[in-house]
Amino acid sequence: KLVIKFNNVGSDDVILLSQALMLNRTLTKLDLSYNHIEYISVIILCKALYANTTLEKLNLGYNEVGDKGAVALSKL
Repeated sequence: KLVIKFNNVGSDDVILLSQALMLNRTLTKLDLSYNHIEYISVIILCKALYANTTLEKLNLGYNEVGDKGAVALSKL
């Protein structure tokens, strides 16, 4: 479990996190709530999650996911 809420996570941070998630095979829960994550970052994150088969729960609450981010998430 990794909790990174209330940490001002933005686009650059999501790119780095996404790279790590593509390789990680142990993390099952990720909490990114209450950050500054916008839809484009969610799309990048979703691309990484396609390669990650272990993550079971993702919390993106209270971010700026928007409709495009929601569509990307629905395809996971």
